[in-house]
Amino acid sequence: MDAPKASRHKRSMAQLLPPGSTKSDAGVAPPVPVVQGVVVGSATPTMDPVPLIDGQTAQVLGTCNSFTIMQRPSLSEALFAACERSNIYDIFDSHTGQPLFFVKERSGPCARICCAPQHNLFVEFKLFPMLAPGMMVDLQSIDIDSLLPVMTMEREGCPRKPFLGCCACSQACKDGMYLHAGAIPPEVGVGELKDKHPGCVGFATQPFLGGGWSPTLNIMERSAQGPGAWNALAKVEGPMIFGGCTECCFSSTFKVSSMNMSQMETKLQVGDLATIIKRKPKDLDGALRESITDADVYTLDFNPSANLAPQQKATVLASLVLSDFMFFEKDGAMCDGSGCNLCVIHCGGCLLPCSLRG
Repeated sequence: MDAPKASRHKRSMAQLLPPGSTKSDAGVAPPVPVVQGVVVGSATPTMDPVPLIDGQTAQVLGTCNSFTIMQRPSLSEALFAACERSNIYDIFDSHTGQPLFFVKERSGPCARICCAPQHNLFVEFKLFPMLAPGMMVDLQSIDIDSLLPVMTMEREGCPRKPFLGCCACSQACKDGMYLHAGAIPPEVGVGELKDKHPGCVGFATQPFLGGGWSPTLNIMERSAQGPGAWNALAKVEGPMIFGGCTECCFSSTFKVSSMNMSQMETKLQVGDLATIIKRKPKDLDGALRESITDADVYTLDFNPSANLAPQQKATVLASLVLSDFMFFEKDGAMCDGSGCNLCVIHCGGCLLPCSLRG
C-alpha cells in the first residue's frame, strides 16, 4: 500500500497514530493524515435505491474503495484466557491512513465468558470525530462510548442459537448478521429486530452446510420494493484451511463475488466485487501480538468498476467483522499453555482444529 503523497500534506490536517500499529501492520506509515475526519473523494458515489444511513457516513463509504481493519489487542485476554473483552476495531483508508470508523462490540460479560465467540452481540460502527486542523491525538485517547453509532450490526448467537459452529444444516445452526442504520437502543435485545426492522440495510447468512469446504456467507441487500423485500448482493468465500500458526506464514483471502437469487447454493469464487484478506504479520512484533491475542489485521479492497453503493459496501464491511467472530476468533491464540494450534479446517460449517498438545 502506498504511503500518503507529499501533496496530501499541503492541507491543514490532524495527525494520528493507530494503536499498536507499525508500518508493516497497517500498510501505511505513521503518523497518518486526517482532513477534518471527512473523506475527500473526486468521484460521485453511487446512490443507494433505499438510502437509510446518514449522508456523512454514505459519503465516507462511497468515496473509499480500500479499507484496513485493525483489531485492538487485549492484554487481559493474553494473560487470562477466560477474560473476554469486547472487541474493538479501527478502520482506516488504506491509501491515506486516514481513520474512518471505530467499531466496538456491545455484549454482556456473561455471554462473552460462557459463549464467545458464538455469543449474542451488537457491533456499533461510529464515525471518526471531526478534529481541529493540526490537532494531535492518540486513537486510544478518544472515548468511543461518547460517540453515536451510525450503523449497528446485530448477530444472533448463543444462548438464542446454542448450535452455532455445528453443521450448518438449519436456521438454528446457521450464523449470520443484520446491519441496521443508526443506533439500536440498549433495551432492545439481540434477535428482536433482524430483517423486520425498517432500518435494516442488509444481512448475511450461511448457505446450506456453510459452503462445504469453503467458509461462505451470502449477502442480501435492501430492495427498493419496500420493507421485507431483499435482493441477492454478494457471496463471500474463503479458504478451507486457515487460522492458528498458519497465520504467521500465510495471508487468508476471501473473494467477494456478485450473486443472484439462483446462486445461493452455488460456488462462485470470482471476486469481481471485492477481496478480503486476513493479513499475515510482517514483523516480529506483529507475529508475537497475534500469537498470544486475537488481534488481527484485515484489508478490504473493492473493485472500483463494480460501482457499489455506500450501503452495499457497509454490508460487506459488516460481513468482514462477522467473519472475524466466526472464523478467526474461534481458532484461538496460536499457542497456549497446553500446546499450539496449527490451523483449522472448515467442513460443512464446522471448524475442525488441528493442533499439537503436550
